[in-house]
Amino acid sequence: MIAARSASTARAALVLLPAALLALHAIDSSDVWFHLATGRLVLEGGGLPSADPFAAYPPGTRWMVHDWLGGVGLYALYALGRAPALVLGCAAAFVAALACLLAGQMQTPQRRAREWAVLAATFLAYERFFVRPELVSILMTALFARVASAGGPTRRATTAALIAAQVLWANTHAAFVLGPVIFLLVPAGCWLDRFLTRDPTRAPARQQFLLPVGLAAACLVTPYGAGLLQHAWRALRAAQSDAVRFGIVEWQPTFGNDWLADPVRLVFAASLAFIALCMWRRRRALDGFGILLVLAMSVLAGSARRHLPLFAVSALPIAADWWSAAARQPDAARRTRLFGRVAALAAPVVALFLAADVARGAFYARFGPPRQLGLGISQQDHCIAAGEFVERHALPGPLFNNVAAGSYLVWRLHGEPRVFVDGRLLDADHFTAYRRLLNDPAAFDARDFRLVVFALQPHPPVQLFRHLANSPRWRLGFMDGEGAVFVHTDVLHERPTIAPWNLAAALPTADASGDCDINDARARGRVLVQLGFAAAAAADLERALAACPDRWDIGLELATALNVAGRSDEARPLVERALERDPGSSTAWVEWGWLLGASGDVAGARAAWERARTMHPVDPRAARLLAAVPR
Repeated sequence: MIAARSASTARAALVLLPAALLALHAIDSSDVWFHLATGRLVLEGGGLPSADPFAAYPPGTRWMVHDWLGGVGLYALYALGRAPALVLGCAAAFVAALACLLAGQMQTPQRRAREWAVLAATFLAYERFFVRPELVSILMTALFARVASAGGPTRRATTAALIAAQVLWANTHAAFVLGPVIFLLVPAGCWLDRFLTRDPTRAPARQQFLLPVGLAAACLVTPYGAGLLQHAWRALRAAQSDAVRFGIVEWQPTFGNDWLADPVRLVFAASLAFIALCMWRRRRALDGFGILLVLAMSVLAGSARRHLPLFAVSALPIAADWWSAAARQPDAARRTRLFGRVAALAAPVVALFLAADVARGAFYARFGPPRQLGLGISQQDHCIAAGEFVERHALPGPLFNNVAAGSYLVWRLHGEPRVFVDGRLLDADHFTAYRRLLNDPAAFDARDFRLVVFALQPHPPVQLFRHLANSPRWRLGFMDGEGAVFVHTDVLHERPTIAPWNLAAALPTADASGDCDINDARARGRVLVQLGFAAAAAADLERALAACPDRWDIGLELATALNVAGRSDEARPLVERALERDPGSSTAWVEWGWLLGASGDVAGARAAWERARTMHPVDPRAARLLAAVPR
């Protein structure tokens, strides 16, 4: 018995290992900073003021911090051990959420199926392995779904623990509304069972209604009482608005553009197909609760990509149980005996392969995003130096910033000056106005901003950046690969120590030492290419290539800048070297087509760009160049 239990524990640990490694990465979520700022405000005596102390939202907007406890928890971890404590604490929560899928006594077929569910859930959820209060919702959803799928709590102590967990959840993350909903599906499932079986004796027990009512009452145990539910409803409606869904990737529908080229969304589609297959195999003995929960979570996950982890930890375990139950049937046992023996070893082997893939960095190179193992802060994902520049020079507002910069500025500037917008998206109308200012230079000029801070990762605001760079009223005061600061000329008169930068020439020297993949010269040069400032980009990338002369990929980036700058003769040997090293590089074929087009070989250019598009069907640059060249 002890040996069997030890073997089961070892298998579970191995299956959970890829999730643990995927969660142990440098902090790359910009939203972590406003959560930390909120926690700092509460724990250092500021409490929860009624007005937002950080952002320039419309006057009279009430500040309701539905996730204040999440911020407190994150800041407590940060105060305890800085970034490593944050990463380790949040990784433990993610692993615990997936461990819920394997907890308890299960027969061998069910456990094997659950192991595959854990691996699939890991792949569906790994993109959301962020240092955010959202992790509490993932953990609570897994826990609540596990208890509800067993018919609900059978002891008062378990009921009390669930209500206490609901109170914690209601003060930590907006998805707390799922708690009462999950347990409301238990009596609803009984009614569905009654309808499907035509059995009038199948009716929900009275206590099955009491728990959702108790959980709903627990949602009111917050600093805002019933007002929090109204706030959550408004926030949900704001998140579903066209402005937010168009501007924020994680709120866009899961099956949006080019979903066939996205491995995560393909796995989600395969999961839905697997669930449909399981429902067909188990069609004569499906339970109503499982049907309702799987359908609800599938719709939720389809509505926005950020909900995929909730689906993964709740719907996939139920589908795995349906599969294992069908496999245990006498008529299926003989057909699945060999498969079961293979599957007994397959899940741990796949887990071990995935763990090794993550450890050596190949997983992120293959599937993205650009992450690496670590316990620190990802320097290339936060405008840290730009925020430090604003603080050091005490630059005054009014401040305009993009969403990606807002969170770090909230943390760094302590509300002086207030940010224009951040990742909290507290007001949909304000966010709509923000997007208009970002895309309409005339509307921007009509406002009285004196300071602009941009985060340049993952996508720089090209249109407004170029407008400011060409405007006589604005000067670039600072720029690295992650952030940029524009200062109004009136402020420059008051700050003579700030020397404006000229984007028409090489910018002040950026660091070209250290890691070739993240040095400042390369990072800034890549951004300058996207922004269209080819001369400055070429100067930076030449520094980066001089520091890393063996890196053909940096040479290819330099070739892109040289081509844009009209220096194709200098770009040619760099592109030839890239094609020699990697003939499958779509970027190299795009640049080769550019060179051929510059030399007058239009047919050769088109052939090169068509080859690039074949290699990378969603490459926007190849498609744009093909559309521009005549046949």
